[in-house]
Amino acid sequence: MQRVPATIEEQLVLKAIREESPWENLPKRLQATLASKEEWHRRIIEHCIKKRLQWNSCFARKVCKESEFYEEMMRYLRKNLASVSLSSCGVCLPCNEGIAFQILL
Repeated sequence: MQRVPATIEEQLVLKAIREESPWENLPKRLQATLASKEEWHRRIIEHCIKKRLQWNSCFARKVCKESEFYEEMMRYLRKNLASVSLSSCGVCLPCNEGIAFQILL
């Protein structure tokens, strides 16, 4: 289930990402809500990662290198997989960073 953007600014950010708008073409109101061009790029990358998009077919390819994108994706997945508790089977597997997480069989 997808979360509905809570504010007008969030809706504008999502719309601009979908339209692949560069920083320079963002409405001044939206630029004012983002701290900087770097923050805009971070939001683009974050959106693409959360949607599990491939670098070569998403907006992130225009704002970062492929290696940076996939490194960030791995950090996101490690963080979010480690924090998910799938306790119905009770099987724990250690990951390469020493964090245990549970899986369903």
